Amino acid sequence: MPKSTGTPQMVLFTAKGKPQSPGFWSRKTTAATFWARVDKNGATPESRPDLGRCWEWLGGMGQLGYPGRVKWQGSSVMPTHVAWLLGTGEPVPRGLEIDHLCCNRACVNPAHLEPVTHRENLLRSAPAVSPHCRHGHVRTEANLYVDTKSHQRCRVCARQSALRSAERYRAGLKG
Repeated sequence: MPKSTGTPQMVLFTAKGKPQSPGFWSRKTTAATFWARVDKNGATPESRPDLGRCWEWLGGMGQLGYPGRVKWQGSSVMPTHVAWLLGTGEPVPRGLEIDHLCCNRACVNPAHLEPVTHRENLLRSAPAVSPHCRHGHVRTEANLYVDTKSHQRCRVCARQSALRSAERYRAGLKG
């Protein structure tokens, strides 16, 4: 087996598939370099045209269509958090996460972002994902709750499941 003569080379790619410069992660992101990775001429969200145009993140993309992380003041952070900081002058409050009012995960327009609790973010996203639960019940804020594992649950389905479980118990079919 041939002997290695150096450190392995790692090539990082942009969202467009082009190689990034070798010193990409060693550089600190400044406001100018951050905004250089943003297209401010994105589409206007159909669900909320009052918000104006989305500002699309052009840097690397992470999981589930969200922007990848950037190095900011010595930490690896989400671009939405940097956009919020640069747009409002305040960091995202501890315990809150960013919600996209425009429902565009790649958007970093501070006017389209809002810090909310995880529960609020889940409840807001439910109707956008699907208007009905898997059993056909309409998803409304009054019909949803977040369980102890941070999953959205339909109240009607939960009630029906509890009734079926109670009937099985009464019939002696425990389990």
